Amino acid sequence: MGLFSKDTRTDEDKAAAREAKDAQRAMAKAERDARDEEFRAKLKDRRTKVWSGYKKKAERAGLQVSDAILVGYYIEDGRDKYLLVYSDRVEKRVGRKAGSFTAKGSATETIDISKVSSVELEKGITTAKLTVHASGNDITFKGFARDVEELRESILEQMGGAGESASVPATDPHDELRKLAELHSAGVLSDEEFAAKKAELLGRI
Repeated sequence: MGLFSKDTRTDEDKAAAREAKDAQRAMAKAERDARDEEFRAKLKDRRTKVWSGYKKKAERAGLQVSDAILVGYYIEDGRDKYLLVYSDRVEKRVGRKAGSFTAKGSATETIDISKVSSVELEKGITTAKLTVHASGNDITFKGFARDVEELRESILEQMGGAGESASVPATDPHDELRKLAELHSAGVLSDEEFAAKKAELLGRI
């Protein structure tokens, strides 16, 4: 007797078997698609909460952001920094120190959207730097990479897609570690977030 037995199924049985396998594959794909869609929805919800949190923080700092399309936030060198994207302009506000925002010791930079020539993105491992170029005036803003990328997309949308420029190489990971520790000390990052991002950075050095 051979190693392989002869398939005695009829053509109808074989066709039915193929249809059953196709149905199983289709069902498995539908389940994967549903899981992916659920994940994307949760991710979008988390991002919405992040931006909402930044906007509320700016409002508590006394900023008028009701008309802002997007409000970015980052703490650097002990100062609260905000990037406000409006339909007609981009504003950067720098506070006197972390946790406060007063007219004294604060700075405001503004560029009209109509005058923006390009938007440059410098990617790091966990952070990124955005530079909004205009004739005789540039605005730079550093923040978490995902935040900065979305801020850039928002500015480009207000420009109608013009002014896009290529990303430049990543920054020094050792500098990223120092900034990460600063954010953790300031309470911006939780212990869990700090440990996760630190492990990611150390694994890439």
